[in-house]
Amino acid sequence: MSELPERPDVPQETHSGLAQAWASAGEAAQQVSETRQTEQETTARTTSGTTPAPVTYAVLPAGGAFHVKRDAEVVGYYTDRESALADARKLAGGDSPSRVVIHDDDRRPGEEETY
Repeated sequence: MSELPERPDVPQETHSGLAQAWASAGEAAQQVSETRQTEQETTARTTSGTTPAPVTYAVLPAGGAFHVKRDAEVVGYYTDRESALADARKLAGGDSPSRVVIHDDDRRPGEEETY
């Protein structure tokens, strides 16, 4: 949401309270939008055919560190491969059907685990 415009006929205290409420409403609208998007993605995965498409968690090297992606979105950054892999496995275990794809140092897909 855009910023609440100032009005000279409204006392500063009232304007500050309104601006704060305006900002809170914007945050709430963003959260609702994100929740709806997640629900739509879940529904699409579970209702598009007889078998839902698996969610892919990828463990990738990233400039001396590692990150985990859920489908195309980065969901975590890690200092070592073992921590990234452990978290990817934990996430995949709670998101069935899913898979973990472990990429090599050249970012090529390697080992794959299914959940």
